[in-house]
Amino acid sequence: MFEADTSTQGPPEHSPWKRLTGAWQRFENSAMPLALKWSLAISLLVCAGMGGLGAYLIDQQRHSYHQQIEALGQTIVAQLAQAASEPLMADDQFTLQLLLRQQASLPLILAMSIDDAGGKRVAAAGDALSDATAAERFSAPIRYQDVNAGVAHVLLDRAPLEHSLRTVVLALTVITVLFILAGMSLAFLLARRFARPIHQLLAAEQALRQGATPPELPQRRDEIGQVVESFHRLASGMAEKRVLEKVLSRHVSPDIARRLLADPGSARLGGDAVEGSVLFCDIVGFTRLSEFLGPVDTAELLNQYFGYFALAAGSCQGTVDKFIGDCIMVVFGIDGSDPRHGLHAVTCALLMQAVAERINRSRQKLGKEEVRFRIGINSGPMLAGNLGCSDRMEYTVVGDTVNLAARLCGEAPPGGVVLNEATRAQPGVAGEILVSESREIRVRNRTQPALVHQVSGLSRRHAGQLQATLDRLFPGEGEEAR
Repeated sequence: MFEADTSTQGPPEHSPWKRLTGAWQRFENSAMPLALKWSLAISLLVCAGMGGLGAYLIDQQRHSYHQQIEALGQTIVAQLAQAASEPLMADDQFTLQLLLRQQASLPLILAMSIDDAGGKRVAAAGDALSDATAAERFSAPIRYQDVNAGVAHVLLDRAPLEHSLRTVVLALTVITVLFILAGMSLAFLLARRFARPIHQLLAAEQALRQGATPPELPQRRDEIGQVVESFHRLASGMAEKRVLEKVLSRHVSPDIARRLLADPGSARLGGDAVEGSVLFCDIVGFTRLSEFLGPVDTAELLNQYFGYFALAAGSCQGTVDKFIGDCIMVVFGIDGSDPRHGLHAVTCALLMQAVAERINRSRQKLGKEEVRFRIGINSGPMLAGNLGCSDRMEYTVVGDTVNLAARLCGEAPPGGVVLNEATRAQPGVAGEILVSESREIRVRNRTQPALVHQVSGLSRRHAGQLQATLDRLFPGEGEEAR
């Protein structure tokens, strides 16, 4: 038994249908504006439809013209053959000639003639057949009582009918072209009208992407209305995400906030071993100061200083890890993108001390007590990640490097910056800092002493950059401070 082949074979790979569908797909996927695509597509349909209709009407008109000529010619020659049968049999040439002259005087008839059975011309009227142009000849046998008596010939002038045909064809062509132009214009207007909501959606999306408030979109009940509703939901979600990102950025660094919002799955316990620098800065004599000021004034004082310290950290590629009472903790280079994190940490520490001096100068003018800070810096390996529990966690860094940085902060004098030998050994640090004192200290709960260096300033090049940053933080106060 033979099984029937049920497989279907599509058109050949290089068939006209394949080429047509390929061209249409390229047209659909082109960068051409949608309104122009629609208008071109509708215009092509209108041109094809009206062109086909016009061609059909013109062809029908030509066919009708030829039928009219044929019917008219056959009728005239048949009447002539019937009228000439008796005179031809009687060899009455006078009657035949009179008959031909009467018939030849009618419109459209160029010439008429009668031949006998032997083919001899018996009578003729009108122009010579050989000189006729744009004419059509008709012939009919002349019979008398079943006897073939001869042949009648009629030559019709086609010029008037062809002129009428050309007039009708021209009118149909003009009407077709006008309809095509009107259809193309209407297609363009309709395409622009239909594409307007899409352009409005595009403008709203661009405004939303730039952080501006998107314009109000018109309400519709069709598919575009459903797209508009989806866009409104998307815009509301993005607005809520921005608000959440701003709120989250106030509690964690902006980079961490963006990372958590982009990948919520990254908010899990654990971390990675990284290399970086840690800076601790706290207030000298904070216990006495907070007792003297009270809770509200103490909070205002911390916010004033720490607000500028956060700006200083950001200008030095640092990230504020946390605020711990009167202490601020800043980390540098933990994402691996800053190979000079040690130098940036030292620069940030000196900038923070300079900021504190500026604020203290303003406080002195108001009769308020100065606030002094001490800063400790350390560099080395640490663990960066989420610590805590599944219900509440915090992104931070931990390790011996962090603990030693906190201990070094307590070793710094008021208004001073102390760093470990590990930070001084970082790329670019030793040649760019000025050290006023170096000494070994014993750190509690550590077996080995630590070599620390007290920083008194930066090289001239970096000192100028630090001063420029300080002037940007306190515009208008640079000349007075100098």
